[in-house]
Amino acid sequence: MAIVPLVDLNASFAHDSPVRLVANRGMGVGDITWGPFIAFPPVIRGGRPVFAQRMEFDVISPSGSYDTSKDINPSSGFWSINPYWSVTVLPTAKTELSARFNYLHNFTNSQPASSAPLPAGTTTQAGDAGWVNFTASYEVLPKLNVGLNGYYFKQFTDDQVNGVTQKGTETESLSMGPGATYMFNQNNIGFLNVYLPVVKKNTTNGFNVILRYIHAF
Repeated sequence: MAIVPLVDLNASFAHDSPVRLVANRGMGVGDITWGPFIAFPPVIRGGRPVFAQRMEFDVISPSGSYDTSKDINPSSGFWSINPYWSVTVLPTAKTELSARFNYLHNFTNSQPASSAPLPAGTTTQAGDAGWVNFTASYEVLPKLNVGLNGYYFKQFTDDQVNGVTQKGTETESLSMGPGATYMFNQNNIGFLNVYLPVVKKNTTNGFNVILRYIHAF
């Protein structure tokens, strides 16, 4: 599996913020995520699938656009590993429960980006984190499922600067909201996901609306 994101970044800070013009604006390539996976055969009961699972070991390469003089970039500027385990349970023919459990380990950034000049040789390392994406849906009409989706993110270890732990830098985030999927046919599926903030600590705040379309060749 490999994902190559294209990023059109347009970020800014509040008018009264002491930090300004910190974004590397414009369209560019983000960090490539790649890795092997194994998808197990579904468990069949009563002639229908009731359980499915998949495991993947992803690597996030710092291959995207990166400007050390900007605070916000399409690329993180460092390597990460991101294994996950995803499961789907189908209690009834019209009901679906899914979750994906992720772990993230970040390696050292030897060239941290900052709009303020940093001392030569400065290194940073983001803390390890875990999160779960979850969804529950019900088929209200043929091909149309609606339900609840969300995610919970928790950083386990504080960030580091030059190997020194920065206390109080752990982030935490819980967002959830309504979602829907529509299966046009076997090869084409549309998704709508809305995420409303519930818990936010040391991270950005606000709601997200995501539209996604999948075509299987």
